[in-house]
Amino acid sequence: MIKKISINTSSNISSVSTLIIVTLLSFSISSISSSLANVSKSKEGIKKVTSKVNYESYNDNDKEKDKEKFHLTLSKEQFLLLKDFEKDTSQKSYLNKLNTKALKMGKDAVPVLTEVMKGSKYPDNSRWMATFLLGKIMGQKSSNFISKFLKHPHWVLRMSALKTLLALKDTRFADNFAERLKDESLLVRLQALENIRYLSINEKAANVWEMLYHKQNYRAINGKLKRTPIIKDVIKTIGELKYEKAKLPLISMLKKSTYDDVFDDIDYSLSKITGKSSPTGSKEIKKIYWQKLALEEEST
Repeated sequence: MIKKISINTSSNISSVSTLIIVTLLSFSISSISSSLANVSKSKEGIKKVTSKVNYESYNDNDKEKDKEKFHLTLSKEQFLLLKDFEKDTSQKSYLNKLNTKALKMGKDAVPVLTEVMKGSKYPDNSRWMATFLLGKIMGQKSSNFISKFLKHPHWVLRMSALKTLLALKDTRFADNFAERLKDESLLVRLQALENIRYLSINEKAANVWEMLYHKQNYRAINGKLKRTPIIKDVIKTIGELKYEKAKLPLISMLKKSTYDDVFDDIDYSLSKITGKSSPTGSKEIKKIYWQKLALEEEST
């Protein structure tokens, strides 16, 4: 049984950190995907990484000798790459240079990349980039390791793991994506929604629908709950996943003026679910069309 919703007008998302998104545009999903054809065929690298991830390998309890022991296992080229990742910068030219250097090293960069991902002493930009690079170099062989970061305490690592798994088009972690739809970070929730949407994981449509009832997707303004823009994406995704059970509730929502701000999104979603398009014209004309369709289905 689908519950009906009654939440008032929309509002903009409050400003959130966009450091990672802005500074690393050159390492977008499309750029990662385009390089996957050249993924290394090596069976080494990831197998050397332990199955249990110590997310923060650099913390107050770590012994200095453990770090030194790891450094001793590195070649000169690997050590220099590790040092490069220590630099906290958002300069596109530097990041491009680092990207080229790691890709040229191929599988030899893997121990460095996994260390950076786990190391809290490294800047967010570096850890984000290391995750993408690991996916570029090892392809889906790295997915199991990267998926462990979907539960990382830092939202940056959770989000970078989601983005990389999307670039790798790996649907094996659908359950993990659905779990992230309830993440405390709005950006992570948006990314998890994008993963399910673009990978067409239809079996998680019900989880997406549930987001309409999550209080964290609304803001309290003057004592009233108001929708944040993520709700628009949720409604559209429901349609693209062809969630049949949402059809009648969506039509019911159209009748209420409180949903006027998401009217176009509901209309779009219904067209995807039914395979039919409402006539061109006013909202009233479209409402009559969908209500008539609902009556026809109820009578059959």
